Amino acid sequence: MTSIFKDDTAKQTMLDWYERFRARLTVPTESRQVPTRFGDTHVLVGGAATAPPVVIVHGAMASSAHLLVELAALLETHRVYAVDVIGQSPKTPHARPSVKNNDYGIWLAEVLDGLGLQRVPLVALSWGGFVAVRLAAHAPSLAVTEVIPNCKHCPPTTDEFRDWLGGRLHGFLGGRASAAVAS
Repeated sequence: MTSIFKDDTAKQTMLDWYERFRARLTVPTESRQVPTRFGDTHVLVGGAATAPPVVIVHGAMASSAHLLVELAALLETHRVYAVDVIGQSPKTPHARPSVKNNDYGIWLAEVLDGLGLQRVPLVALSWGGFVAVRLAAHAPSLAVTEVIPNCKHCPPTTDEFRDWLGGRLHGFLGGRASAAVAS
């Protein structure tokens, strides 16, 4: 398994960006490490502990903090588990599971199990969608998935993207998120 970072300086640059994005969150979050056979996985968790859970999975060369900033409104209505995709985030080991089998699905199943989550809504953006598909192939009963493709509305920092995403998540999360995400 090879690293996505060409060297330690490149990884540190991404870690610095992670911290910048996390600092933009206005709701407290906590970092958790979940052991898997592929290495420990970092998960950023926030929102009321009694709120319904939702798992979010970021795209390639990003992190939990990057996506959580874009979906921060979910923290008002859900317990959000923002998973750092192994091999795609500076917060995970350099391990990059094979894309030719269900290793990514096995990995995410182990993360969900480590978090004590079953049959949980999973919102996946871009590369995270690939991971969600692999989870569905490996363990279809673990998550109800909404894949957000790499769409024309990106980058996610635009109002257009937030409006589109709010509408998309409205039905998926039972109407709990649309107003908050779209604002």
